[in-house]
Amino acid sequence: SDLMSSVAPDIDIRILPLTRLDLAEQLDVGRIDVAVGVFASVPPRLAARKLWSQVDVLVLRKGHPLAVGPISIDDLANYPLVAVSVETDGESDVIGCIEERGLSRQSVMFDSERLMAAMRAAGRTPRIRVTTPHTLAIPQLLQRTDMISILPRQWAEQLVLSHDLTIAALPYQGRPTDLQAVWRADRRHDKALVWLISQLTELASDI
Repeated sequence: SDLMSSVAPDIDIRILPLTRLDLAEQLDVGRIDVAVGVFASVPPRLAARKLWSQVDVLVLRKGHPLAVGPISIDDLANYPLVAVSVETDGESDVIGCIEERGLSRQSVMFDSERLMAAMRAAGRTPRIRVTTPHTLAIPQLLQRTDMISILPRQWAEQLVLSHDLTIAALPYQGRPTDLQAVWRADRRHDKALVWLISQLTELASDI
């Protein structure tokens, strides 16, 4: 906010939550200037820039039964998961990607494909107890229950600084995923948008 006040006092920023809206359409018609997320594919009419690479970790309360040692696939299957999801209509919403006019985006805030592959290999199924689009609900849910969550390390590290939570390693090999900024390629000469994307890139480098 200090940066906006000092160098861009005439620019207003509206941050919209990750909800089940057609991001590609919103970008196409100009209702959204830039979208930030994990995208499996980006159509040629949209430009994309990598902001950072992230790896998933487990987050749980400090007094959790699993906080004392390495966590196995069986442990992960035996405890309920809470997931940040674009939709909250059921378990199918936390598997895979959402396809929108050639833009494919991750439907949850973790690599669900890698989780499901590890579970299938062990003959187990994850217990996805809660899905929520609201990231602010995660700390309270984890602190008051035995639920655990899979989150990008950058965000997990911020949570443990201000809440009674701890980070644990996944019981399977995770993979880095790229958080990207996406915008309409034909707006590459829009000075305000170019400035905004440069600021996002600079902030991402600090993170």
